Amino acid sequence: MLSDNYVQIGELKIINSWEGINLKTYYQIKDILNDSQYEQFDKQIKVLSILANVKEDYWNEYTIREIEDVFRQLPFLNTTPEPKSQDYYTIKGEKYKLLRTREDLKGGQFIDLSHFLKDEGLINDNIPTILAIILAKTKPLSWKKRLINRLIAKGNSRPKGRKYLESWKIRPYEPEIQKYDAGNILETANIIFENMNSVEAIGLFSFFLNSSQAYYALTLHFLDSTILESLKLSKEALEEESIVNLELRQIVRKMRSMRIFTESGIGK
Repeated sequence: MLSDNYVQIGELKIINSWEGINLKTYYQIKDILNDSQYEQFDKQIKVLSILANVKEDYWNEYTIREIEDVFRQLPFLNTTPEPKSQDYYTIKGEKYKLLRTREDLKGGQFIDLSHFLKDEGLINDNIPTILAIILAKTKPLSWKKRLINRLIAKGNSRPKGRKYLESWKIRPYEPEIQKYDAGNILETANIIFENMNSVEAIGLFSFFLNSSQAYYALTLHFLDSTILESLKLSKEALEEESIVNLELRQIVRKMRSMRIFTESGIGK
């Protein structure tokens, strides 16, 4: 019996949902469908070959009408995953927590986000890297905490157990997040690119962009109030040309790029 992510067409088992592919394959398919150098028939063959995991010459014995009929049975290709998010994501066996608010993020993460979001034309290319910043890898829970969580989950499934847990205010253990390391961003981005479900990845990124205006207004507030205050400099006097220290100059440049981003209306 096939899963909901596949459809049987003749002897072929063909992926029939964005749920069935990772982010890397999502990019491949979208690049083909948006490439003006290919005729529609060529696009159909290339995409079908990816979804059916066959070589392109497999379709040599098919007529144009037969290929079009197969392609029409894959309407999901005309859709985009809806914006949505969840608290935790499991990617390649590792658990990641979504950092939703300004309070969840460190200054370095704000600065890195501004860098990868400042060029509107490259935002789609930077999706894996942006997700690598806002998804924090968690530390594994100890066996004792895992056991307690299982007992809590079991108790919550029964009325008496649920009443007991609520009266004692017993809550499951949340995994701790690992320390942010900018040097690992590209490695984590590649793991996301190769392994994260495309519906989760694109849905999360769309959710992030839809809330980015408020997100980055908070970013500017954070940088203005925290970094500038800690440097004992007034914003009015902070002219890039007057700053000798290269690190401070880079901070100012990134702050300005973020302000341009929020004022441009990207992600509204």
